[in-house]
Amino acid sequence: GTAATMRLANSISKSAEVMKAMNSLVKIPEMEESMTTLRREMMRAGLVDEMMEESMEAMDGPEMEEEAEAEVDRVLDELAIDAAVRIKISRPEASAEVAASTVPAQPARAAATA
Repeated sequence: GTAATMRLANSISKSAEVMKAMNSLVKIPEMEESMTTLRREMMRAGLVDEMMEESMEAMDGPEMEEEAEAEVDRVLDELAIDAAVRIKISRPEASAEVAASTVPAQPARAAATA
């Protein structure tokens, strides 16, 4: 019983020392001020982000979407051509397969973007 009481008293004493050391390291008023500043900056950043999203939505009309789709199609067509050329150079036997698979897609895509 007495040994347990002594250990408990010793643990409480060490806890008090740790708390005292922590209090000297962390200044509560300074911490509150930092947290308030952080909260204010986060709110400001959120408002700026929201304003940017609204501006982007206003700029992004139907014609912008059509232009983006046309650009994506153009890039995909270029990539398909590049892939076909690479395959033709590296594996001539496979070039007939690639040509057969890419040729029918070209007129349909050109007609859709025109």
